[in-house]
Amino acid sequence: MYKANVMTGKVVKEAQLPTGPNDLNVWYFNSCVLVLSGNRIGMIITRTMTIGEDGVNHQGGLAAVFDTDSLKMVKNHGQTTGHDFATSLLRRSDGMFMGMDLGDKFPKGVNCWNFDDK
Repeated sequence: MYKANVMTGKVVKEAQLPTGPNDLNVWYFNSCVLVLSGNRIGMIITRTMTIGEDGVNHQGGLAAVFDTDSLKMVKNHGQTTGHDFATSLLRRSDGMFMGMDLGDKFPKGVNCWNFDDK
């Protein structure tokens, strides 16, 4: 993740995302949406996960929140939908994040949810 000066575009901070199996559990990023709200960055990713106990790389969406100053993850909300293949994320007027994704596994259908750093 990179933080850049809005006027110059120069990178002022960078951080490696925690992609291990006990963190974001990312083997491969399929897509990522970032939205700013105050001093928090909401993130929705669709990813192929690291190999599970069943020997398979499963796929699913995940929601997390990062601090804008340190770029550290402050909350990992975990999986949003299994087999997620369409994702969107917005900032609500009250500062929370509102996400929606389309999944064909668990839960199946169009899934809508709200989250913040708690």
